[in-house]
Amino acid sequence: MTELEQIERDITAVRDSILIAMRAPDDGSLYAAFKIRRQASLDLYRRYLAELLVRREDLRAMTRH
Repeated sequence: MTELEQIERDITAVRDSILIAMRAPDDGSLYAAFKIRRQASLDLYRRYLAELLVRREDLRAMTRH
């Protein structure tokens, strides 16, 4: 598997993780600590996804030259 293929797989996995975290119930009965952890997880996933997207574009640019 090439590095680009691995990045594509990682992007898909992180996007799926974001969707799962976003679908978690968000009702008033959730503990504040859980809400904070959930938001922190979403933030972490989004930052990692942004890094992967940049890396994918870098790899694509390198293969075009």
